[in-house]
Amino acid sequence: MDGVTTSKQIIGVGPATLTMGLTLEIPREMQSLIWEVSHVYVPSLERGKGWGTKLMQQACDRADSANVGLLLHVSEDNQDRLVSWYEGFGFVTIQEEPRLMFRPQRSYRNLH
Repeated sequence: MDGVTTSKQIIGVGPATLTMGLTLEIPREMQSLIWEVSHVYVPSLERGKGWGTKLMQQACDRADSANVGLLLHVSEDNQDRLVSWYEGFGFVTIQEEPRLMFRPQRSYRNLH
């Protein structure tokens, strides 16, 4: 993704995929600063092999290159395990119900 785009992009690593792009669910003045990660999928037989980690690292690298934050909704299935996993990529919980997590843009993280 180059800078600001209104489309979603599917990222694939091996059998794992996710969708990432702008979201209209946030205030308009923030839409160019935050991308939403959605539809993170690793087939059940492929879990535990590192595909999801490689996939999420690629998404984080692209967001860092564009200096945008990442927002995601954590599904209710395996929520505790997923929250811990996303925290490993720098996401923090910003809302409990439904569970939303945010990873600040690179320039903000470098201030701390």
